[in-house]
Amino acid sequence: MNTPLGRFGGIFADLSPVDLGAIAMRAALERAGVSGEALDLYIFGNVLNAGHGQSLPRQAAFKTGIPEKVKGYAVNFCLFFFSSSDFSLPN
Repeated sequence: MNTPLGRFGGIFADLSPVDLGAIAMRAALERAGVSGEALDLYIFGNVLNAGHGQSLPRQAAFKTGIPEKVKGYAVNFCLFFFSSSDFSLPN
């Protein structure tokens, strides 16, 4: 799931990154048809994490209702501009 893109000061200006993350996580769970309790692990990617408090993924997970016992981690960089053809696998 990706959160929508917007402009600085635009329609999402009143939503925190945690709120946007929780919306995306909730939608991913609904789309997959699983509950947060059924997860073993979640992976959360965000590009700009500075200034938004500690552990943005953890905060979003809690807001989504994912239990504290479920482990998760963040990917703090973005590779969306690469296509699969940019990577080659060894034979």
